Amino acid sequence: MLAQEGRTSEPDRPKRAGSRVVLAGGPTVCAAEEAPRPEQISLHADSFLRLAESYRGPAQRLGLLPGSACGEESHLAGVPAGRAPRFTVAARSDAVSKRTETALRRLAPFAWPAALARAEELLGGPVLVTLTPPACSGCPEGAKVEPLPRTFSLSALVSNDASVFTGRKRARLRGEVESLFRHGDAFSSGFVTSLEEGQAWFGFGEYKTPVFGSNFKVGYDFFRSRIRPGTDFLRDIDFIIRGQTDSLFLELPTFERGSLETSVTVDLTRDEFNLKRTTTPPVYDVNWSVGSEWSNDVDYGKRISTNLTFGGRVGVDIFDATDPMDVKASTSQLDPRFWMASVGAEIDWHMAGKWHFMATGYAQQTNKPVSQQCEYGGTDIGRGYDPLEASGDDCVIGLIEIFRDQKDVPEWFLEVGPFLAVDYGFLKLKPGAGAGLQAGAGSVERSSVSVGVRGTWGDKLDTDLLVGFPIQSSGLPEGFADDTRLIFSVAMEF
Repeated sequence: MLAQEGRTSEPDRPKRAGSRVVLAGGPTVCAAEEAPRPEQISLHADSFLRLAESYRGPAQRLGLLPGSACGEESHLAGVPAGRAPRFTVAARSDAVSKRTETALRRLAPFAWPAALARAEELLGGPVLVTLTPPACSGCPEGAKVEPLPRTFSLSALVSNDASVFTGRKRARLRGEVESLFRHGDAFSSGFVTSLEEGQAWFGFGEYKTPVFGSNFKVGYDFFRSRIRPGTDFLRDIDFIIRGQTDSLFLELPTFERGSLETSVTVDLTRDEFNLKRTTTPPVYDVNWSVGSEWSNDVDYGKRISTNLTFGGRVGVDIFDATDPMDVKASTSQLDPRFWMASVGAEIDWHMAGKWHFMATGYAQQTNKPVSQQCEYGGTDIGRGYDPLEASGDDCVIGLIEIFRDQKDVPEWFLEVGPFLAVDYGFLKLKPGAGAGLQAGAGSVERSSVSVGVRGTWGDKLDTDLLVGFPIQSSGLPEGFADDTRLIFSVAMEF
């Protein structure tokens, strides 16, 4: 759980880095080394989809025929080549939100994966997908797909004294770089620290790169923690003074057919903890899983959009198999096999002007303690609580929110929109292996109200000011109390 907090602290709103759409202007949609590069306009992916609304109907009715990214004619059935609308989408396939990716598929029903694979084969990661014809009419000889530029993003957060478990003022800084060493790779890193007497510090990071094609990815992530002896910064695991986790992981090629996706993941993890009384020997875990997910997006006119997702996963997950308080603990007596089933739903109702009503929910069921837990708390669901104040192997969590949209803000213009939200979470821990991080099974119930404003400055800077009020906290240890939570965050892309 400790490692999870570092990697998942403060689940921010979807990041813009990597979810960018580039519209290529000019008479062609392809560029050559000898020809001047066409003017490019950068838009957030969701903004692009709104712009493309006028093309969605004809594309769905007529259907798009298969065609290569460059060099061959690709056209709309029944539409003369010279009269069809043209635009090009550039996006990192693994960085676009699920909703955006599904919507792009509706715009390009002529085999999105095939077009993706062709472009990624050329570039090793970033892709250009031609959605409208003709693909290369007028392109000079030797035309090629332009790679995406290197992008950087930086986010920072400061919160007040408001946590049941941490109970301290704290700050977080996180950065991300895409296309660092090669096209398609990404590196992110950050830290969370107490602002009072340096009582605790957490550092985390991840690097991922495609190999042997675009869908086969390998990566490395790490987590480091230091906690002053005797502090109550994390009262539930205050016996850990220093901890370090290193993990190598593989994401195997994804099978995709329509709205059904299947993935295979394997990871090798090394854990080591320095305790008050002793130091544990390194523990090595090998986990693997096979999962499937079915997702369906439906738009009702231009006012209401919905998304429904079903997921399942089976495999081996050696989570909490070693008791940090017992250096002789062994995984040999435990059954690491697990299964997991999940369902998620989201509805977005565009009420009037820029005002939206959004409802989202998620439920999960497992047969044993797993590392892929439900999380409640942070800036996503559970805004009256700190990240991972509540987590569980089984859960039902949800949020409803009314907000004012800040999309399509011109460069150097600032737009501010308020929001009001209510969330709820019921989370249950499975019995652990002993006195480890997940020992002490039980359930907790949480709910909170949050209010605040979001500001957007062009397409480069986002700010959030949030106040969260916890309103229900069953299952808390005696003497624990929740406070109002104040968060200010800023995210920048450059």
